[in-house]
Amino acid sequence: MIPILPLIILIICLIGTLFITSKYEYKFAYPNKELLVDLIVKSQAFQVPEKPVKAEHREAPLYYKIEFSQIFEKGLQMELSKLMANFIRTSDVTFDRLIGVGSRQKEDKPLREKYLTVPLLSAIMKKPYALIIEIVDSKKFICEGEIKEGETVIIIDEVLTTGKSVINAVKYLRENFKDIKIAYVFTPIVRFPFREGGIDGAKRTLWDYGVELYTIIDNVELVETLYKRKYLTSGKLQQVLKDEDLVGSPVWHLKNPSMK
Repeated sequence: MIPILPLIILIICLIGTLFITSKYEYKFAYPNKELLVDLIVKSQAFQVPEKPVKAEHREAPLYYKIEFSQIFEKGLQMELSKLMANFIRTSDVTFDRLIGVGSRQKEDKPLREKYLTVPLLSAIMKKPYALIIEIVDSKKFICEGEIKEGETVIIIDEVLTTGKSVINAVKYLRENFKDIKIAYVFTPIVRFPFREGGIDGAKRTLWDYGVELYTIIDNVELVETLYKRKYLTSGKLQQVLKDEDLVGSPVWHLKNPSMK
């Protein structure tokens, strides 16, 4: 016969272990960076168009695109949202509300909210959210959702490119909500131009407005990782490296493989 007391202790230990791992799952998670790259590869969110495309947020054309909408189209939005929730939790910041940033051409056009992680993040983290929307035609901003005066909020941006959307959202919030506290911005990916300081330049730019940037990966490390994983062929890589935000970066030597 199996002694009852050791069996009871074993069962209690197992229950305790299951409780801890479920409650603090994010503490034992696979590294955020690897998980994010896995999602990008799985959903084909990193795209290299045959010809460079015009971008709304900068004058130079894009030689590669990071389309987070692909993650949603492939049904992987919950994986991305859990990853971001883990990233925010492990950053040990405290806040009352999540703020998502977005844009639409005209005020009466619907926002593609189904491609935003903020609603899912709100449900996972049990925190309310609101959206700050830039109306491209009129250059004005509107708020969708409730924001209370004096709240501490964090801003979520899907991909930070120039930082202008976040800066404009910060300005709008401070002008329209009394005593609001905005200290942190979270984004999965930064693709700030390397010649303007890359990820450090992005952090300095936002710090000038009193907010600290948290990101999982930048464009330089992402391109290098995708190339090492053979997601990017040599031909595709040469196309990607024409993009102005990678010029002079640590992956620039890959334009001439003999220089490696």
